[in-house]
Amino acid sequence: MKVIKDKHSLAMRWTHWVNFPVLTIMIWSGMLIYWANDIYSITIFGHTFVRFFPDWFYRTLGIPQRLAEGMAFHFLFMWFFTLNGLFYVLYTIISGEWRELIPQKKSFKEAWLVLLHDLHIRKTAPPQKKYNAAQRIAYTAIIIMGFGSVITGLAIYKPVQFYYLTWLCGGYHFARILHFALTLGYVFFFLVHVFQVTITGWRNFWSVISGFEAENELYKPFLSFLFSLKVWLSTVILTPAFGLLIKWISHFFGITFKSGTYYSMLMSGLIDFIPAVIALWLFATLINHRPLHEVKKKIYLSIVVVIAALLTAPAYGIIAIACTWFYQLKSDSGGKVADGEGSKAESLVEKKINRRNFVSISAYSALAVGAFEGWRWLYKSPDETATITAGAHAPLRKALNKTEIFFRRLTFSENHLVKTYPKEMAAKHVRVNSDIGVEAGKKFDPSTWNLQVIKNGGEVLKVSLQELMALPKTEIIYDFKCVEGWDQISHWAGVKFSDFIKHYGLDDYAKMQYVGMETPDKNYYVGLDMPSAIHPQTLLAYEMNDKLLPLQNGAPLRLIIPVKYGIKNLKRIGTISFSNTRPHDYWAEQGYDYYSGL
Repeated sequence: MKVIKDKHSLAMRWTHWVNFPVLTIMIWSGMLIYWANDIYSITIFGHTFVRFFPDWFYRTLGIPQRLAEGMAFHFLFMWFFTLNGLFYVLYTIISGEWRELIPQKKSFKEAWLVLLHDLHIRKTAPPQKKYNAAQRIAYTAIIIMGFGSVITGLAIYKPVQFYYLTWLCGGYHFARILHFALTLGYVFFFLVHVFQVTITGWRNFWSVISGFEAENELYKPFLSFLFSLKVWLSTVILTPAFGLLIKWISHFFGITFKSGTYYSMLMSGLIDFIPAVIALWLFATLINHRPLHEVKKKIYLSIVVVIAALLTAPAYGIIAIACTWFYQLKSDSGGKVADGEGSKAESLVEKKINRRNFVSISAYSALAVGAFEGWRWLYKSPDETATITAGAHAPLRKALNKTEIFFRRLTFSENHLVKTYPKEMAAKHVRVNSDIGVEAGKKFDPSTWNLQVIKNGGEVLKVSLQELMALPKTEIIYDFKCVEGWDQISHWAGVKFSDFIKHYGLDDYAKMQYVGMETPDKNYYVGLDMPSAIHPQTLLAYEMNDKLLPLQNGAPLRLIIPVKYGIKNLKRIGTISFSNTRPHDYWAEQGYDYYSGL
């Protein structure tokens, strides 16, 4: 007698399948970011034994020089990742399903027995309810990992405004290590998860789509519905969409195939691939549900089906339906027939199973196609109109702006000060990461320099270095952070920008929304929001390590703004202006976030 056993709730299934592509995009975009500062490896006594991602890996996947793109996608999809996870956790709490997920006292001991059973070392599995002990531990761990990714991500993203989270994570450096380790954990979990699903069989995988398991008191080789003409036609109809997905993925990663090869024909349509996968699932299902000696003929037939699918995929529809008919006929006509088999009740259950399966696979297929089309629209969306920003897809730029507004309104405060350090911890050799606007090959005479402040009506206030040095001097030793991911404790000194504003009577200008700064040659320029500019730790710096600035570090005057990434810390300030509209910004025009705040 076939019975229907409810297995997974609708909310669990939706969040499960939403999380997979979202997490995949998060890892992919994270790799685009990580490339800029690839520092993690297993190194002992100065010898590197393991480097997680060698150069060929980056080149093969086309990762280099895509930092801005990676950050834009990462900061957009973090919302989907967080909200999806939050919805799942709230649902499990409200519905009471958390009782099925939380490990119990015996779970860790039983998990080992489950593993031995999965490896076919132990014949019987320990008793379980909805989830076994290993699943309870794994599913609870992945929820904790998701929470950890959000916390460590915020600690890295806003280490100044979320200083308490950064402290909770053991500091900025350790937060980055934890974030990276959690990402590796997701990949490991995915591989183990796929392995577990494979050895458990098709029935368990199918239950995550349909939400139930169909159990027989009398064995039937496979869900005959899978090979029914209805599903086969659905597969053929959806094939072009999946074919486009395969082509897009290969194009995205720069994978090309020579015309006429087997692989080029394979990529021309997923119909050349789906049959082999289905036949392999059939093979695995037969192995998992019956002793080997009982299914030898079916195994041999499955191998023939796989070979036939690989050699002549278009004919597989006929083969699959014929095999299904053969299996069903043999199952129905041979052996002892169970009580009630073939009865009206059995027929009604079979129809219900088929209907639920068809609705489930149709809904998920439609959602998958919709998600793919949404992703393609986003990835191929036109770039924003080149004004004060450019270089980013228009939807991504809008998402970046909205995200920054949200966090700025939520967390920004002048009382959130950057952590400072003792002078002896400052680097003796300060890293120079870019010379835009201060190119070494260009002639520059510091003695002829003066700071120009553009006032209303075109009036220009000129200030010499000596006049600036006569103002109260402020020092700061802090951890300078680059958008690429590296950081360095450095020692600077100069005049507070807020003191500069007061001394020169620019208070009315400070009421405007933005400050713009440019190098003397106008090759490098930044736009700053006023609250960040007048933050008590923002300096017009003229000293580094108790000496006047070297030319390569921005002499005679540079901006030090600790609540921003290094791309906003302009070297060699030539002019300062004020406005209520955003000034142009060099790196925002390359696709980076305009605000770039910490």
